[in-house]
This record gives sequence, structure tokens and C-alpha cells, in this order.
Amino acid sequence: MNFFRVQDAAKPLFTDNLLAPERRDLMGKILLIGGSSAGFAGVNYAYTKAKELGAGEVKVLFPKTLEKLLPKNPDFIFSGDPKSLGFTKAAENDLQELAAWADGILFVGDFGKNAETAQVFSNFLEQGYSQDNKGDSASGITFSKKSLLITRDAIDLLLPALPLENPNAKLFLTFTQLQKLLKSVFYPKIITSTMPLPQLAEVLHKLTLTYQCGIATFANDNFLVAQNGEVISTSLPTTKYNPLTLWGGEPAVKALLLSIWNPTPKIAALAESVL
Repeated sequence: MNFFRVQDAAKPLFTDNLLAPERRDLMGKILLIGGSSAGFAGVNYAYTKAKELGAGEVKVLFPKTLEKLLPKNPDFIFSGDPKSLGFTKAAENDLQELAAWADGILFVGDFGKNAETAQVFSNFLEQGYSQDNKGDSASGITFSKKSLLITRDAIDLLLPALPLENPNAKLFLTFTQLQKLLKSVFYPKIITSTMPLPQLAEVLHKLTLTYQCGIATFANDNFLVAQNGEVISTSLPTTKYNPLTLWGGEPAVKALLLSIWNPTPKIAALAESVL
């Protein structure tokens, strides 16, 4: 299995990729997207971590309904219809402008199951991140070369529109979400939580040979990442994370920043995100 490597947390495989740029203007402009009337804690946490981890600039796109619930902050943009529980079509102009400004985009989640939110962001992904599309038909804008990471309940909400063919897109998936993704693409093999690690690595190997996006997941006490057919595992107990904090937002933010700071090899940002 020459496509499968095990990473020692004390000896990162991509040491140079952990280095941040020396110049602040190269530290990355990050757009975080998330929140709904049901909650916004995950988005707030991601914002704090993006600042701590060294992002050059951070902006957050929240639905308008949260404007009276959050403190005033020049980095917070509230968009859409205040009467809606989530994002609406009225947020599309702000979304386009902020995406054009950003070097990287993170769909944090806290979306709930709002159908209009799903439609707004599905359209954005299909128009801006499709490898077969030159961009938004109305604006002519394409974001396909910008780093993109999708995690938490944003995966579930946007599953039919995930840009699997885009090599600049990365997905942080729970094991259950990985199962749903495989089912959605009609993958011929069923994976289980008791599957031996080498067998799961082979599934990820084949999946990422077919689809160009990067994938990160957790199984059998291992953090697994895959892209371009390469698979790397890191024993989670040897890192500072556990199966709960892994999905808190910090590794996702770090992966996005690393993908901006050191874009190649593409798998490195995912592999080093827990170190």
C-alpha cells in the first residue's frame, strides 16, 4: 500500500508547511460563513481561532437575524432578510463581494436545516467552484482557485452541491458524513466503523483518485486525510485533540490557513491541521 502513510505527531511529514509567512499581507484573508437563529457558537469560536492562529484578516458572514444578538464588530457582516431564520437570496451580493475579497473560505456551519440557506450556498458552490463552470453566470466571477473548506452541519446541508471535482476544496467529515458522501456518489463498497484501517485507507485512496477534493475524517482513533489518491493517518490520542474537540473548529481553520500559506502539496494542509 504505497499510497498509505502513517504520520507521527512528533515528526510531521510536512514540517515546512507548518511555517507561517513572515509578512502580514501574506497571512491570508479568511471568510467564515455560518450561523442561524438556532445558533452561532461554532462560528464565533472559529473566528477567535482564526485570529489566534495568525490569519491576516478575518471577516464573518452571518444571517441578518443574528444582528441584534451579537456584539458590534467591524469584522461581522449581517446579510439577508432579518425575518428569516437563516440566509436568504438577499445575501447573495454580500456573499459574492466577500468571496472575491477572501483568499480562503470556510463554511463553518451552525446552519440548521434551512432550505433557503441550502439553496443560496448550493448556488454559490455550483457557480463559483465547479470545475466545469467559468463562474457565476450573472457576475462572471469564479472562485474555483481559492481555498475552500466545508465542515460540520454545512456538509449535511450542502451535500448535493459539494465541489468534489475541485482540488482546492477540502471536506472535514465525520464518519457518518463520509458514509453519506459515499452513498451519494454510488460508491460500490459500504464502510463500517469496525473496518480495519488499511481497508478504509483503500476506500479513501480510490475515492480521491476519482474526485479531486481533499477529505479528512476520523475512524478507529485515527485522523485520516486523503487527496490525489494519497492517504495519511495520524493517531488522534497523540495530538491535543479528542473525538469531540476535533470538530470544534480549530483544525478546520488551521487547515484552511495552511492551504493558503503553503498550497503544495495539497494534502499537507489537512495532514498537519491536528499538529
